[in-house]
Amino acid sequence: MTTEVVVMNKSAIAMAADSAVTISGGDQIAPKIYNSVNKLFQLSKVAPVGVMIYGGAEIMGVPWETIIKTYRQKLGSVTFDSLEEYASHFLTHLESDANLFSDEMSVRYFETHIKGLLLHIFKPLISYLDSHSIAKMSDKEVQWELGRQLGMSLAQIQDFIKQHQQIPRADEDFYSELKEDIESSLSKILKALASESPLARIFHKRAPDLACPLPL
Repeated sequence: MTTEVVVMNKSAIAMAADSAVTISGGDQIAPKIYNSVNKLFQLSKVAPVGVMIYGGAEIMGVPWETIIKTYRQKLGSVTFDSLEEYASHFLTHLESDANLFSDEMSVRYFETHIKGLLLHIFKPLISYLDSHSIAKMSDKEVQWELGRQLGMSLAQIQDFIKQHQQIPRADEDFYSELKEDIESSLSKILKALASESPLARIFHKRAPDLACPLPL
């Protein structure tokens, strides 16, 4: 867990952070924790503006340290009148710099998260198959029961999403595009799995149903 402290008075601001950070994603099976990582950076070369990170040390596989240092070089001697302007300019840099996140990288990273979502959805279904004897059940009974298990998994995801705030700076167009991307990725991944997994074959035709219930 990250610990960060800011102490302010009328004359100055002091910022401090611990050095533990979590690295996840890619081919790693489980997140790794490192205890020698810098979480506090100078955002500008010429202005007293600092930024602290928490949670993961990377975004889409790119270290935050690299992103912040790249931004600092790009910012150069440019200054703003408020911290809000620095924050807005930095976020615009994240959204628009194609050198940081290529379209290919974005798609690959997005599909990795969709696969993680599918794994979360299918986990209770696999557990059901492992704990019940379905040899005596008809195909229709098996599909009905797995469909019921799927419905419960989707309901849990819906509850999870409803408990969290929407993404800052995101508008209706963003969520509409995100929903289309989720449906497309789900359909693509499930169809690819259908030839290998009987479980995937049961549900690959329902891929749009997995995305539509999400409150995007």
